[in-house]
Amino acid sequence: NKRVMQGLHPSGGLPSDETRNAPIPTANFDMTKAEMTRILHSFPRGTSGGISGWTPELLLVLCRVGVGDFAQNFTALLLDIAKGNIQGEHRRFIFSAKAIAHYKETPSEHLDPKLRPVAIGELLRRAAGKHVLKLSEKQAAAYLLARGQVAVGTKGGAEALVHACRATVTAYRTVPAYRNRVYLQADRRNAFNIVSRDKFLQVCKKYVPEAYPYALAAYGHRTYVHYADFAIHSESGSQQECPLGMLLFCLAAADADDQIAKELLEALELKGDFAVDQQMAGTLEAVAAFHD
Repeated sequence: NKRVMQGLHPSGGLPSDETRNAPIPTANFDMTKAEMTRILHSFPRGTSGGISGWTPELLLVLCRVGVGDFAQNFTALLLDIAKGNIQGEHRRFIFSAKAIAHYKETPSEHLDPKLRPVAIGELLRRAAGKHVLKLSEKQAAAYLLARGQVAVGTKGGAEALVHACRATVTAYRTVPAYRNRVYLQADRRNAFNIVSRDKFLQVCKKYVPEAYPYALAAYGHRTYVHYADFAIHSESGSQQECPLGMLLFCLAAADADDQIAKELLEALELKGDFAVDQQMAGTLEAVAAFHD
């Protein structure tokens, strides 16, 4: 299992020294005790606590009956994490995860046909990340929507994309003028694990700079996924259950689309993405040229 688990976490992709040592944008935001409480209540009941074992329910009880002003001190801790003010062993602990090897009945294309590792991130990181995401996703939503990416910041985006795809396919089947058209749905295999973290930090600084200190703490160094009695090195892609992971992935994918020749995008009659799932439609030549 160790070999298989490590194989699903490719090496390489860590940020360069130039990226890590570049000037860091200032995170000009705060967090109130009310916002901290709202974040803890937003986790589903029974949420695991990660490495520390702290659960949202436990922390909410401590906020109510804890010795001293626990709620105020815990809010200050989450704000420090959200602003990336975590270094050394503290950073390594907070941005680590524990893993469970879950076996599926249905085989997949992974190295082990039935193994699906499930990583449970530390609750402190996930709680701080929720605060950063709330402040960042609206800032990035317009850029992503303009490029057809509806997984982040667009309410009802998935439903709208499904309706658009269905209407396009129906038109292709029933309107004679749309003959010789094709519709393609492509899934980027293992995409969340293979995107360069250097790319994550580049797009974060470019499009959501206030989230950059948190992103640098989370993705600026090797992270560790603890399974049984060993630690798996994680050097590329987003961390499971990282609230900012989906946003960074979508920004990286949209930024990559910007590098594609404009005429290839304009030749498509439909282009929409939901995270790793790409939908495109048009003439066979246009779809093939874009997909290649």
